[in-house]
Amino acid sequence: MKTILDKINKADEIQAKKVELGTHEVELASIDDIQNRYSQLYSKHFGKADTLISEAKKELRTFIDSITNLEKEGVEIAKKAKELGINADSIPNYTGVMKRLARDKGQAMEDVSKTLAKYR
Repeated sequence: MKTILDKINKADEIQAKKVELGTHEVELASIDDIQNRYSQLYSKHFGKADTLISEAKKELRTFIDSITNLEKEGVEIAKKAKELGINADSIPNYTGVMKRLARDKGQAMEDVSKTLAKYR
Protein backbone atom coordinates (compact mmCIF):
# COMPACT_ATOMS: atom_id res chain seq x y z
CA MET A 1 0.00 0.00 0.00
CA LYS A 2 1.15 3.47 -0.81
CA THR A 3 2.11 5.66 1.98
CA ILE A 4 0.82 9.15 2.35
CA LEU A 5 4.26 10.43 1.42
CA ASP A 6 4.09 8.48 -1.88
CA LYS A 7 0.70 10.03 -2.62
CA ILE A 8 2.00 13.52 -1.88
CA ASN A 9 5.03 12.95 -4.14
CA LYS A 10 2.77 11.66 -6.92
CA ALA A 11 0.51 14.72 -6.54
CA ASP A 12 3.59 16.97 -6.75
CA GLU A 13 4.70 15.21 -9.96
CA ILE A 14 1.25 15.69 -11.50
CA GLN A 15 1.22 19.33 -10.46
CA ALA A 16 4.71 19.84 -11.93
CA LYS A 17 3.53 18.38 -15.26
CA LYS A 18 0.54 20.71 -15.27
CA VAL A 19 2.78 23.71 -14.66
CA GLU A 20 5.14 22.58 -17.41
CA LEU A 21 2.24 22.07 -19.82
CA GLY A 22 0.88 25.47 -18.83
CA THR A 23 4.23 27.06 -19.62
CA HIS A 24 4.26 25.53 -23.07
CA GLU A 25 0.76 26.75 -23.70
CA VAL A 26 1.79 30.28 -22.74
CA GLU A 27 4.84 30.08 -25.01
CA LEU A 28 2.72 28.85 -27.90
CA ALA A 29 0.22 31.62 -27.29
CA SER A 30 3.07 34.14 -27.36
CA ILE A 31 4.39 32.75 -30.66
CA ASP A 32 0.86 32.81 -32.10
CA ASP A 33 0.53 36.40 -30.93
CA ILE A 34 3.81 37.36 -32.63
CA GLN A 35 2.75 35.58 -35.81
CA ASN A 36 -0.65 37.32 -35.82
CA ARG A 37 0.85 40.73 -35.16
CA TYR A 38 3.44 40.20 -37.89
CA SER A 39 0.73 39.16 -40.36
CA GLN A 40 -1.22 42.31 -39.54
CA LEU A 41 1.89 44.48 -39.82
CA TYR A 42 2.88 42.88 -43.13
CA SER A 43 -0.60 43.27 -44.60
CA LYS A 44 -0.88 46.86 -43.44
CA HIS A 45 2.45 48.09 -44.75
CA PHE A 46 2.90 45.96 -47.83
CA GLY A 47 -0.75 46.46 -48.68
CA LYS A 48 -0.08 50.21 -48.64
CA ALA A 49 3.09 49.75 -50.68
CA ASP A 50 1.26 47.63 -53.25
CA THR A 51 -1.46 50.28 -53.47
CA LEU A 52 1.09 53.08 -53.90
CA ILE A 53 3.01 51.14 -56.55
CA SER A 54 -0.22 50.36 -58.37
CA GLU A 55 -1.27 54.02 -58.27
CA ALA A 56 2.17 55.15 -59.47
CA LYS A 57 2.03 52.69 -62.38
CA LYS A 58 -1.43 54.00 -63.33
CA GLU A 59 -0.20 57.60 -63.19
CA LEU A 60 2.85 56.80 -65.32
CA ARG A 61 0.67 54.88 -67.79
CA THR A 62 -1.70 57.87 -68.00
CA PHE A 63 1.28 60.18 -68.52
CA ILE A 64 2.68 57.94 -71.28
CA ASP A 65 -0.73 57.69 -72.96
CA SER A 66 -1.13 61.47 -72.82
CA ILE A 67 2.28 62.01 -74.38
CA THR A 68 1.39 59.48 -77.09
CA ASN A 69 -1.76 61.48 -77.86
CA LEU A 70 0.25 64.71 -78.04
CA GLU A 71 2.72 63.04 -80.39
CA LYS A 72 -0.17 61.96 -82.63
CA GLU A 73 -1.43 65.54 -82.67
CA GLY A 74 2.07 66.70 -83.63
CA VAL A 75 2.15 64.19 -86.49
CA GLU A 76 -1.23 65.46 -87.69
CA ILE A 77 0.07 69.03 -87.64
CA ALA A 78 3.05 67.90 -89.72
CA LYS A 79 0.72 66.18 -92.21
CA LYS A 80 -1.48 69.26 -92.55
CA ALA A 81 1.59 71.47 -92.92
CA LYS A 82 2.93 69.18 -95.63
CA GLU A 83 -0.41 69.38 -97.50
CA LEU A 84 0.06 73.15 -97.48
CA GLY A 85 3.63 72.75 -98.72
CA ILE A 86 5.21 73.64 -95.38
CA ASN A 87 7.95 71.60 -93.77
CA ALA A 88 6.92 70.89 -90.13
CA ASP A 89 10.50 71.52 -89.00
CA SER A 90 10.08 75.12 -90.09
CA ILE A 91 7.17 75.59 -87.67
CA PRO A 92 8.53 77.42 -84.59
CA ASN A 93 9.21 75.02 -81.69
CA TYR A 94 7.83 71.98 -83.59
CA THR A 95 11.05 69.97 -83.57
CA GLY A 96 11.92 70.90 -79.97
CA VAL A 97 8.48 70.00 -78.68
CA MET A 98 8.38 66.68 -80.55
CA LYS A 99 11.88 65.75 -79.28
CA ARG A 100 10.92 66.64 -75.72
CA LEU A 101 7.75 64.52 -75.94
CA ALA A 102 9.76 61.55 -77.23
CA ARG A 103 12.44 62.01 -74.54
CA ASP A 104 9.96 62.33 -71.67
CA LYS A 105 7.90 59.41 -72.90
CA GLY A 106 11.04 57.26 -73.09
CA GLN A 107 12.04 58.32 -69.58
CA ALA A 108 8.58 57.53 -68.20
CA MET A 109 8.63 54.11 -69.85
CA GLU A 110 12.07 53.45 -68.38
CA ASP A 111 10.82 54.53 -64.94
CA VAL A 112 7.90 52.09 -65.19
CA SER A 113 10.27 49.26 -66.14
CA LYS A 114 12.65 50.05 -63.26
CA THR A 115 9.79 50.29 -60.78
CA LEU A 116 8.33 46.98 -61.87
CA ALA A 117 11.72 45.28 -61.72
CA LYS A 118 12.44 46.68 -58.27
CA TYR A 119 9.16 45.54 -56.67
CA ARG A 120 8.54 42.16 -58.29
